[in-house]
Amino acid sequence: MTRINDRYRPLAAVLTLAVPSLAASAETITVCADGCDHTSINAAIATASDGDVIQLAAETYFEGEQIDTLGRAITLRGVLDKAGEPASVLDGAGAHRVLICQNGETSTTVFRDLVIQHGLVGGDFPENRGGGMYNDSSSPTLTDCNFCGNTSGTGNRNVAGDAIDGSSSGNLLLLNCNEGDVNFDLAIDAGDLGYLLSRWSASSVLNADINRDGEVNGADLGLILDHFGGATDATWAP
Repeated sequence: MTRINDRYRPLAAVLTLAVPSLAASAETITVCADGCDHTSINAAIATASDGDVIQLAAETYFEGEQIDTLGRAITLRGVLDKAGEPASVLDGAGAHRVLICQNGETSTTVFRDLVIQHGLVGGDFPENRGGGMYNDSSSPTLTDCNFCGNTSGTGNRNVAGDAIDGSSSGNLLLLNCNEGDVNFDLAIDAGDLGYLLSRWSASSVLNADINRDGEVNGADLGLILDHFGGATDATWAP
C-alpha cells in the first residue's frame, strides 16, 4: 500500500495545485469613461473568459451597437445608488437594440443591477423582437435589472417573452423611463422642446412620444415642462 501511495503522490500534488489555480483565474474587468480597463463594454467582453466579471461604473453607456456576450459565461454587473437602485445604464439611444444573447448562453451568463433603456428594433420578424434584449436559443440570468423605454416589433410591453426569456428575479419592466430628455443629452431643456415640436402630431416617434400613446401631442409637452431644467435620472420610473 505504501508503494501505491508513493506512486500516485506526484499526481495528487499536481491536482492540488491545479484546483486553486483554476479558481484564481477569474478576473474582474472594469469599464468606465476614464481610468478603467476599457471604455467599451463590447471591448471588455471580447477580452473576457468564462467566469470573469465585467464591472460597470455608475455611468450611462452609449455603446453605438448592441452588446453581444459572445456565448461567454460572464457576469455583466452594474452598481447601485444610495437608494439601492441600479445606477449603471445601458442606453440604445433609440438607434439599436441594447443586448443580445445568440450563442447558446445559459444561466451562467449573468446580467445584474442594470438599467436597459431606449433600445430599438423594427419589424415583425423574430430577430426584430426585443428592443431591450433578444435571446436567440439562449437563457441568461437577469437579476435586479430595469427595462424601460424600449421599442421593437412587440415593444417593451411584451418584454417578458422577448427581452427576458432566461431565469430572472427582481426585474422591472417599465413602459418608459424618459422624463422628457427626448434628444438624450442628459438634460431637459430647450433642445428637447425643439425636438418635440418638430415632430408635433407625428405618430410612432420613439423619443418624442414620451407617454407612448402613439402620438406626439400636448401630453408629451406637459411631461417635458414638468421636468424642464432638470437632469435625467436613470433610475426614475413612471
